[in-house]
This record gives sequence, C-alpha cells and structure tokens, in this order.
Amino acid sequence: MKIQTLFKRLKLVSCLSLVFVSQAIAGIFNPETFTLPNGLQVVFIQNHMAPVVSVSVCYKIGTADDPVGKTGISHFLEHLMFKGTKTVSGDEFKKSVLRNGGVFNALTGSDYTVYESAISTQYLDLILRLEADRMQNLNFSKEDVHSELKVVLEERLMRLDNNPLGQAYEALLRSLYWHHMYGIPAIGYPYHIKGYTYEDALSHYRTWYAPNNAFLVISGDVKLETLKPLVEKYFNAIPSREIPVKNRTPEPSHAGITTHLEQENARHSLVSVYSYFEAPNFRMGKTENFYPLIALSQILGGNETARLYRVLVEEQKIAVKVSCSYESSSFDPEPFSVEITLAPNVKLETAKKALESLLKDIATKGVTAEELENCKRDIIATLAFARDGNDTSVAAFYDLAVGFTIEDIETWPDKIKALTVEQVNQAAKDVLGAAPIVTLTTYPQGYRQQHEQVAQKSDKTWWQKLQNRIGL
Repeated sequence: MKIQTLFKRLKLVSCLSLVFVSQAIAGIFNPETFTLPNGLQVVFIQNHMAPVVSVSVCYKIGTADDPVGKTGISHFLEHLMFKGTKTVSGDEFKKSVLRNGGVFNALTGSDYTVYESAISTQYLDLILRLEADRMQNLNFSKEDVHSELKVVLEERLMRLDNNPLGQAYEALLRSLYWHHMYGIPAIGYPYHIKGYTYEDALSHYRTWYAPNNAFLVISGDVKLETLKPLVEKYFNAIPSREIPVKNRTPEPSHAGITTHLEQENARHSLVSVYSYFEAPNFRMGKTENFYPLIALSQILGGNETARLYRVLVEEQKIAVKVSCSYESSSFDPEPFSVEITLAPNVKLETAKKALESLLKDIATKGVTAEELENCKRDIIATLAFARDGNDTSVAAFYDLAVGFTIEDIETWPDKIKALTVEQVNQAAKDVLGAAPIVTLTTYPQGYRQQHEQVAQKSDKTWWQKLQNRIGL
C-alpha cells in the first residue's frame, strides 16, 4: 500500500523572498515544488540519468479563452514570443540555444500554451534567463505581426485547408461543440487570423503572460539547492498581475441527437469510421466515471490485446486498424471516441454493425476481471516508463493548467489500482449505452458511387431471380 503523506512546508527566508518548499515523498515523479512571492509555481523532478535538463514554461491561457472574434490569438502570440526582447533579438534567442546543443519548441492548445526547451545542464542558467526575459520584456514590431500573419496562414493551409483530414476535423469540431470554444481549432479560422493586429497581440501578452498565470516545470540532472537560487535570480523580480476571470460558454447536452458526417476524398485509401460519445471529465458531469473511462479506453483500444483489436482485427478480420481515445486532460469535457479502419473489400454496413454490436456488448455485459487487471498492468507500466525521460516527466505536469493538483498527478497509480470491474462497467453503461453524439465516415474517392452500384446490381439480381421463380 502506498504511504500517503502531507506535503512538508518549510519556510526559507532570504533577502529576496519567502518561499514554501514541498516534496511528495511517494508517487510517480516525486517532484519538489516551491512558489515564488509573485505566484510562479515551480515543479522540479530530479533525473540524473544524463547530464541534461528539460524546461517548460506553461501559461494558463489557450484558445478557448481568446477574445470573441480573435480566436487563435494565443497561437499567434506563441509565434511572436520568438521575436525577441529589448535585450535579446529573436535570432540571438534561437542561436544561443542551438549553438549550445539545445532544442526548443512551443505548443498552443485550447487550455494552455507551453514553451519547451532541453539542453545540457550547464546551460540551465541560459534557458531560465531567456524565459524570464520574454515573460516580461517581449518586443515585437508591427512588421513582425504583418510577416507572421502570412506564416500562420500558411501553417493553417498546410495543417487544415489543404489536408482532407483537416477539413473533416473542422466539421467534426463544430458538430461536437455547438457553442463551446473547443469547437474552433486552436489556430483559428482564416478570417480570425487576417484580423489580428499589433494591438491585439500586445494586449493579449500583457493580459495573460504573468508569473501568477504560469508555472515552470524542470526535469533533469540538477539539485534543488542549485536550481532554486537560479529561478529566484531571474523570476523573482517579475511583478504579478491581475488575471481576468475566465468565462466560457458551457456546452449543452447533446443527448438524443446524433450528427452524421461523411467525407469522400481521393487521399483516403481506406474507409474509416469514427464514433464520438458524450463523456464527463475530472471536474464536470459524472466525475466518478473519470478514472473508469481511462481504464475503459485502454481495455477497448490500448494495444493489440485490447478488445477492439482482438475481435475486429484478429477474429472477424473486419478492420486493419482500431483505436479508442478518452481526452482526460482538458478543463472542460471532451468526448470518448472509437475509430476503426476497414479492411479492403469489407462492406461498410457490415463493419458498422460489428462495431455497434461490440460496443453494445461492452455497455450491457461489461468488461472482465482479467481485462481490467491487464489494463492496470499496462497503465502502471506506461507511467513507470514516463519517469525515465525528462520530456515525458515535464509534460505530465501540464495538467496543472487545467485544474489538476500535484497530488492528483502523483496518485494516478493508486486511482488506477483501486478501480473495480463494477466501476468500469458502470462508466461503460453510462457512456457507451447512449447513442454517439457524432459519427464520421471517411471514404476513398468514388467509394460511395461504387458501393451504390454494387447495391443496385444486387437488388436487380434478386428481382430477376424472383421473376424467374414465379414465371414472369
């Protein structure tokens, strides 16, 4: 049994700050944490497997909270964050990291924006200095905004407009979310992007980019007594700021309504069927189903021993690819989804009926004790392996941006181990026992026409046989 402890709170007084340090004694990552007086939370995971360190600054702002009519401005600002400051140009920022063997990246989601870097431990000071500098001293021009608009529009063309799956993705989002901002892709629509101004970007930066709306996650070959003074040195002087209250439009229930989407495109080589079911998350809806749904997703589609693969791929040979997904790391609920890609020459209706039968079986009869035990083993193993890498360790704490606590993250293994068959079966009944709220079917070019011709030919043959039988 895991030993449960309260975080130890130690007051450390210096001439600069009063900091509270806490350490989780048992868990997945066993992080050491402290918070600066300006509200910046710091999470540190020691990992001495290699002389490197990963650093992420996560801001609690994503596109779901962008201003009305300016959706995607969070993503656009992410681009501008590499334009430099008053003391370090954009080119110098990039070169100073790269010439010392480091790498950097950034990502914007619906709920948060993250700036990531990894470098030799000896250059940790450099990364912290650069990140603290651009947290308060970002300096971009109107020319930067104008040129970056073109870059983002091209990015959108590549990822969505010129990508058949991207086009289907946008239609899918709008069907899944009638009112919620999750229904708009993080990059925004073209008219959003074309409307961004210098003032929009600067206002967004000054509103949300503050230490009390961010947290710093560091994993690597360093000790707290070395790290903490460096963080204080660069981040302590950054003032906190009043952060606006987020006010999102809640998504109404889709119960009783199913939207069916279809897409035919030459770039699809096989037929794929996607089903999306309304589901809770850790803070909304039937929250008691949160951890059981994580297990159910693993049982259904976690690997090649999972139910979907075993039944539809190996036994019935209906599909060549299957998957199941439950988005557990979001501030507001996202759907539980199932996907299958049909094997060549398998009829669409045959595959749909097989999938519906399998899901109905799960919803009514549930999972087995053996399936749950295998699921627990696989999830716990995945969590254990995540501890080996700096990047995976850091990424695990991005959930802090959507309302999880460090204790929530550290006690995941306990929550999974404690699950019962009855809990998983109740979650399956609640979610899969209802009709999907959206289905999406994607076809190769000409598939439907060919399918209709085969059906018509089959009907004609049946009618001819009937006429022959009755002597017409």
